[in-house]
Amino acid sequence: MDSNADPRTVLLAITIRAISESDIVKWANRHRPSETYSEDQEYLALVRSNLNNAVDVGLARDRLQAMVKRIFPTFDIASDEGDARLRAIFVNRLRQYLAEPIAPFVLCRMLGPIEHLYISSDREYPAWLGDFYGGCDWIDPKTTRAEASHLEFVVKQLLRENEAP
Repeated sequence: MDSNADPRTVLLAITIRAISESDIVKWANRHRPSETYSEDQEYLALVRSNLNNAVDVGLARDRLQAMVKRIFPTFDIASDEGDARLRAIFVNRLRQYLAEPIAPFVLCRMLGPIEHLYISSDREYPAWLGDFYGGCDWIDPKTTRAEASHLEFVVKQLLRENEAP
């Protein structure tokens, strides 16, 4: 997660499993906060968290969520703003998949949480997901990139579709 990322974006990224709890702690340790939340109790707890302490890491998501709820009370994941942030996180993760040795399952595990966010808020399946569902079909934790060569094709297609003006 980019150290300049807004806390709402970080919260959405963990919500769809694009990052882990330890990534939240790493973000907080590199992030330069705005004055709005630089003294926030939950933010400071994140900054002071120890990556080697399972309790600290385990509390990272809850601390971030509490901070976002308090500092950005009108923010709604199921809004146009939330949708735009989700799409940006998704596209960034697709780029990372092509550039880094990320396992197919790690990329595809975002699908369920994204679908849940839209289904639970009675919103339509986002068009920006394209054929991600089809690309992730039959992907399990043991699937290698060589076995999922079709996923790279889907990822490239999704990037073309999502980066077109």
